[in-house]
Amino acid sequence: YKDIELRAEYIRFNLDTLDIWAEKKVRLKIGDRVIEGKTLRYNLETESGEVTSVKGKEECIFYNAEKIYLTSEKIKLLEANITTCNFSPPHYRIRAKEVNIDQEKEVVVIRNCFLYFGKHPVFWVPSIVRHFGKGREVENKMMFPRVGYSSFSGWYIKTGYYFYILP
Repeated sequence: YKDIELRAEYIRFNLDTLDIWAEKKVRLKIGDRVIEGKTLRYNLETESGEVTSVKGKEECIFYNAEKIYLTSEKIKLLEANITTCNFSPPHYRIRAKEVNIDQEKEVVVIRNCFLYFGKHPVFWVPSIVRHFGKGREVENKMMFPRVGYSSFSGWYIKTGYYFYILP
Protein backbone atom coordinates (compact mmCIF):
# COMPACT_ATOMS: atom_id res chain seq x y z
CA TYR A 1 0.00 0.00 0.00
CA LYS A 2 1.65 3.27 -1.17
CA ASP A 3 5.22 3.00 0.18
CA ILE A 4 4.28 0.64 3.06
CA GLU A 5 5.31 -3.00 3.02
CA LEU A 6 4.40 -5.42 5.82
CA ARG A 7 5.56 -8.97 6.42
CA ALA A 8 4.53 -11.21 9.32
CA GLU A 9 3.43 -14.75 10.06
CA TYR A 10 -0.09 -13.55 10.87
CA ILE A 11 -1.79 -10.43 9.45
CA ARG A 12 -5.36 -9.25 9.90
CA PHE A 13 -6.68 -6.28 7.92
CA ASN A 14 -9.95 -4.35 8.31
CA LEU A 15 -10.96 -2.85 4.94
CA ASP A 16 -13.50 -0.47 6.51
CA THR A 17 -11.21 1.19 9.06
CA LEU A 18 -7.86 0.44 7.34
CA ASP A 19 -6.54 -1.05 10.59
CA ILE A 20 -3.81 -3.70 10.45
CA TRP A 21 -2.90 -6.19 13.19
CA ALA A 22 0.15 -8.39 12.74
CA GLU A 23 1.99 -10.92 14.90
CA LYS A 24 5.18 -12.98 14.87
CA LYS A 25 8.25 -11.83 12.96
CA VAL A 26 6.72 -8.49 12.01
CA ARG A 27 8.69 -6.42 9.50
CA LEU A 28 7.23 -3.03 8.62
CA LYS A 29 8.85 -0.98 5.88
CA ILE A 30 7.68 2.61 5.35
CA GLY A 31 9.78 4.25 2.66
CA ASP A 32 13.38 3.77 3.81
CA ARG A 33 12.40 3.13 7.46
CA VAL A 34 12.43 -0.56 8.50
CA ILE A 35 11.01 -1.65 11.86
CA GLU A 36 10.99 -5.23 13.12
CA GLY A 37 9.05 -6.48 16.11
CA LYS A 38 6.78 -9.02 17.73
CA THR A 39 3.33 -7.44 17.25
CA LEU A 40 1.99 -4.51 15.24
CA ARG A 41 -1.11 -2.34 15.30
CA TYR A 42 -1.21 0.24 12.48
CA ASN A 43 -3.76 2.41 10.70
CA LEU A 44 -3.13 3.15 7.02
CA GLU A 45 -5.36 6.22 6.97
CA THR A 46 -3.73 8.04 9.92
CA GLU A 47 -0.31 6.51 9.17
CA SER A 48 0.20 5.80 12.85
CA GLY A 49 0.57 2.75 15.04
CA GLU A 50 2.60 0.81 17.55
CA VAL A 51 4.99 -2.14 17.52
CA THR A 52 6.14 -4.22 20.52
CA SER A 53 9.57 -5.81 21.12
CA VAL A 54 10.96 -3.62 18.39
CA LYS A 55 14.35 -3.02 16.77
CA GLY A 56 15.33 -0.67 13.99
CA LYS A 57 17.47 2.19 12.73
CA GLU A 58 16.68 5.88 12.39
CA GLU A 59 19.30 8.06 10.68
CA CYS A 60 22.56 7.04 12.42
CA ILE A 61 20.83 5.63 15.53
CA PHE A 62 20.31 1.90 16.10
CA TYR A 63 17.66 1.02 18.66
CA ASN A 64 15.66 -1.71 20.35
CA ALA A 65 12.74 -1.06 22.67
CA GLU A 66 9.81 -2.62 24.50
CA LYS A 67 7.34 -0.54 22.48
CA ILE A 68 7.36 2.06 19.73
CA TYR A 69 4.63 4.52 18.79
CA LEU A 70 5.06 5.92 15.30
CA THR A 71 3.59 8.44 12.90
CA SER A 72 4.97 9.61 9.58
CA GLU A 73 7.15 12.30 11.26
CA LYS A 74 7.59 11.12 14.87
CA ILE A 75 8.73 8.05 16.74
CA LYS A 76 8.41 7.44 20.48
CA LEU A 77 10.39 4.56 21.99
CA LEU A 78 9.67 3.25 25.49
CA GLU A 79 12.24 1.35 27.59
CA ALA A 80 14.80 1.68 24.82
CA ASN A 81 18.46 0.99 24.14
CA ILE A 82 20.01 3.27 21.55
CA THR A 83 23.50 3.60 20.11
CA THR A 84 25.38 4.88 17.09
CA CYS A 85 27.77 1.89 17.31
CA ASN A 86 26.95 -0.70 14.65
CA PHE A 87 28.80 -3.57 16.34
CA SER A 88 26.88 -6.41 17.94
CA PRO A 89 26.93 -6.10 20.89
CA PRO A 90 27.63 -2.34 20.76
CA HIS A 91 30.63 -0.89 22.63
CA TYR A 92 28.35 1.66 24.26
CA ARG A 93 24.64 2.30 24.51
CA ILE A 94 22.16 4.55 26.20
CA ARG A 95 19.36 2.92 28.18
CA ALA A 96 16.39 5.29 28.37
CA LYS A 97 12.83 5.30 29.66
CA GLU A 98 11.70 7.35 26.67
CA VAL A 99 13.19 8.41 23.33
CA ASN A 100 11.40 10.85 21.00
CA ILE A 101 12.61 11.16 17.41
CA ASP A 102 11.11 14.03 15.44
CA GLN A 103 11.93 13.80 11.71
CA GLU A 104 10.33 17.16 10.95
CA LYS A 105 12.40 19.08 13.53
CA GLU A 106 15.41 16.74 13.05
CA VAL A 107 15.89 16.19 16.77
CA VAL A 108 16.16 13.27 19.20
CA VAL A 109 15.18 13.84 22.85
CA ILE A 110 16.22 11.10 25.27
CA ARG A 111 14.84 11.16 28.81
CA ASN A 112 15.99 9.46 32.01
CA CYS A 113 19.04 7.83 30.48
CA PHE A 114 22.00 5.77 31.64
CA LEU A 115 25.19 5.51 29.58
CA TYR A 116 26.62 1.98 29.46
CA PHE A 117 30.02 0.84 28.24
CA GLY A 118 29.55 -2.83 27.57
CA LYS A 119 27.48 -4.13 30.48
CA HIS A 120 28.65 -1.44 32.90
CA PRO A 121 26.61 1.69 33.67
CA VAL A 122 28.88 4.75 33.73
CA PHE A 123 26.58 7.64 34.54
CA TRP A 124 23.02 8.97 34.43
CA VAL A 125 21.63 12.20 32.96
CA PRO A 126 18.02 13.42 33.01
CA SER A 127 17.97 14.14 29.27
CA ILE A 128 19.98 14.25 26.07
CA VAL A 129 19.06 16.32 23.05
CA ARG A 130 20.69 15.37 19.74
CA HIS A 131 20.07 17.16 16.45
CA PHE A 132 20.61 15.39 13.15
CA GLY A 133 20.55 16.44 9.54
CA LYS A 134 22.93 18.40 7.39
CA GLY A 135 24.41 21.46 9.11
CA ARG A 136 22.90 20.65 12.54
CA GLU A 137 26.18 19.55 14.22
CA VAL A 138 26.65 22.98 15.84
CA GLU A 139 23.42 22.52 17.84
CA ASN A 140 24.63 19.28 19.46
CA LYS A 141 25.84 20.77 22.70
CA MET A 142 24.62 17.94 24.90
CA MET A 143 26.84 15.07 25.91
CA PHE A 144 27.16 12.34 23.34
CA PRO A 145 30.35 10.28 23.60
CA ARG A 146 32.88 9.77 20.85
CA VAL A 147 35.23 6.85 21.24
CA GLY A 148 38.49 6.87 19.33
CA TYR A 149 42.23 6.38 19.24
CA SER A 150 45.08 8.77 18.50
CA SER A 151 48.84 8.29 18.61
CA PHE A 152 49.06 11.18 21.10
CA SER A 153 46.25 10.23 23.53
CA GLY A 154 45.82 6.52 22.96
CA TRP A 155 42.25 5.27 23.41
CA TYR A 156 39.87 8.00 24.51
CA ILE A 157 36.25 8.89 25.17
CA LYS A 158 35.30 12.52 24.53
CA THR A 159 32.09 14.14 25.59
CA GLY A 160 30.60 17.49 26.54
CA TYR A 161 27.57 18.81 28.34
CA TYR A 162 24.90 21.44 28.09
CA PHE A 163 21.74 21.67 30.14
CA TYR A 164 18.46 21.98 28.24
CA ILE A 165 15.21 22.85 29.91
CA LEU A 166 12.67 20.50 28.38
CA PRO A 167 8.90 20.96 28.42
